[in-house]
Amino acid sequence: MLRIPGHKRLRRVEGLVFGSAAAIMVEASSTSGAAGAGMAENKQFTKKVIHDRFGIAENTLRSWEAKGIVSPPVRDWRGWKWYSKIHIAEIERHIAKRKRQVERSAKKPKRRGGA
Repeated sequence: MLRIPGHKRLRRVEGLVFGSAAAIMVEASSTSGAAGAGMAENKQFTKKVIHDRFGIAENTLRSWEAKGIVSPPVRDWRGWKWYSKIHIAEIERHIAKRKRQVERSAKKPKRRGGA
């Protein structure tokens, strides 16, 4: 019996999964072997992985998607967002840009008010 969250019963018979079409897609994407060696390039990440890696809140990530800073992620059959290495690179680029802006503003002499 193959267990996938959200599915009560799925049976595996000779490498085939019987259940919903989505479960078959999950099974096909989780196969390993010679074809699985190239799958490292297409690795997908959840928002939790993004949060753990960069410390970005979900709302911040959603805001960046709405502003076009990060391209919209692919959604699976459940509606979950999956981020690729391209998204990781976009996030890293934006964080580096923000750090440079903060560093530049810290180097500028502060103006003092007065007459």
